[in-house]
Amino acid sequence: MSYFDINKECSDKGKPKLSKQSYNLFAKIGEVQNFMDSVNIKLIEYHPELAFLELNQGQNLFSKHSKIGIEQRWRIIKKIIKKKKYKDKNIREVVSKNKEYKKDVIDAVSLILLDINIAISFS
Repeated sequence: MSYFDINKECSDKGKPKLSKQSYNLFAKIGEVQNFMDSVNIKLIEYHPELAFLELNQGQNLFSKHSKIGIEQRWRIIKKIIKKKKYKDKNIREVVSKNKEYKKDVIDAVSLILLDINIAISFS
């Protein structure tokens, strides 16, 4: 179904329109679904804000849309990297090269760090 047809159907049914970004992800989502059907991998979906809540010992943080909230998240990331002495230079490099506090980078790194912590606790 085309992008136009989907949005016409949404409009006819009083539903919100689909963004082009979402529509363009359909093929990739299908690829991932096919891959997941072909292998035996446990996939866990997680939200970055829940990751930060856990990485911050359950303490709430300011909004990631505020300067102080972004700074809090970077402090948590840097503290964990330093404390755990992560040898993965890719994580350290991403953190050091993104001083302008990109929210997407912060979210991604939080999930990586949480995943590493989970993997270590199960090993």
